[in-house]
Amino acid sequence: MKNEFIEKNWPCHVPDRSLDDPFLLFDLTETIGKIKEEDAWKKGDRNAITLMKSPFMRVVLIALKSLAYISLHHFGNLASIQVLEGELNFQTGNEVTQLKKGRLVTLHKKVEHTLVAKEASVILLTIAVCPDDPI
Repeated sequence: MKNEFIEKNWPCHVPDRSLDDPFLLFDLTETIGKIKEEDAWKKGDRNAITLMKSPFMRVVLIALKSLAYISLHHFGNLASIQVLEGELNFQTGNEVTQLKKGRLVTLHKKVEHTLVAKEASVILLTIAVCPDDPI
């Protein structure tokens, strides 16, 4: 449902949009569907779209096919990973945690980790960036 006040007063998410407008609105269900229609998803084991990118924060929607992995990442100051679909293994050091739909994990600066999709999964990654530590 469209909100006329929001659309009239703030720029909203459209395909050819700035990544750092004062207000962005996303239909995640629709966006997930779109990234799963792209060639990167059809031909590979993942696809992603950056929803918002500013000097201090980045929000990325990532779809992973079963057994796809993201390895040993360490982000800016703080990060969170929210599971929107599926199930993943989240590993830091020797510890493995199951991340299922609806779970959220937060990370401090430079926490190395690996994500492995146990099944087709979608995550929302939010990264906070310290001004002196850009990503």
